[in-house]
Amino acid sequence: MLLFSHELLHVFLYCFAVYTVSRTKRGLVTKKLFFVGLAATLLIDTDHFLDFFIAGGSDFFSGSYFAESGRIIVLLHSWEFVAILGGVSLLRKNRILLFVALGFFIHILMDAAYYRFPLGSYLLVNRILHNFAISVFN
Repeated sequence: MLLFSHELLHVFLYCFAVYTVSRTKRGLVTKKLFFVGLAATLLIDTDHFLDFFIAGGSDFFSGSYFAESGRIIVLLHSWEFVAILGGVSLLRKNRILLFVALGFFIHILMDAAYYRFPLGSYLLVNRILHNFAISVFN
């Protein structure tokens, strides 16, 4: 799938999730929170730059740098990070962090489904234990 189409799918699914939340939890969603979460669901992909530079990749947009290095790091793509953000947001009653967590959650879930990766592939601890080997995503 082209990068633009892939990112557009992230946007669509995030909008659908927020729409669903707004229908069940009146008053929870504001324009500001909507756009904070939308930014999060797109900006989570900035962690791909780390992988690209570590691999010394030649073509960022193809994603071939993962295969070239044999490793996948993508630190922000982790269930632990989503859980920490969500937990802190609930403890602090911080709706901004809640929508960042929602954006990350939707993004990771869609990536896992689209690429048919096991959900456990997005556990950072799992990737660390396997030295970020690409095989974790098989």
